[in-house]
Amino acid sequence: MGLVPRTSPRAPWRPYYSFQSMRSLLDELSDGLERGVSSEMLWSPAVELAETDGELKFTVELPGIEEKDVEIEVEKDVLTIRGEKREEHRVEDEKSRYHVWERSYGKFSRSFTLPGSVDAEKISADFKKGVLAIRVPKTAAAKARRIEIVAGK
Repeated sequence: MGLVPRTSPRAPWRPYYSFQSMRSLLDELSDGLERGVSSEMLWSPAVELAETDGELKFTVELPGIEEKDVEIEVEKDVLTIRGEKREEHRVEDEKSRYHVWERSYGKFSRSFTLPGSVDAEKISADFKKGVLAIRVPKTAAAKARRIEIVAGK
């Protein structure tokens, strides 16, 4: 879960972080119920979407995830990114214990409806340093073009 734990009476209470985490969790659960997705998906990676004249570019933050644990699929006009971030516990020695655990783990799935003006056959992706970049080229008909106004006609 993404909630910030209060592990002791002296731990500071940060209501903003708790509210933000709870809201994200509720959004994920309600989205999952609408789509019939398992409630195992308790986190969602951050995504940026940029558009140029020639393409859409999705940038997905996936720190701690290996390329082999990510799947990209395009079906009809929907781009779906799925994967899983596996939990790892590191205990330095027998006397160590966690006081705060804010990292999220589990399966995730993000879906985006693509406009009809993209070339789904030419979608490409690369994965470097925990960042997935997906490039979705636009078709020639969709690319913006400038029209010159001819004076005096």
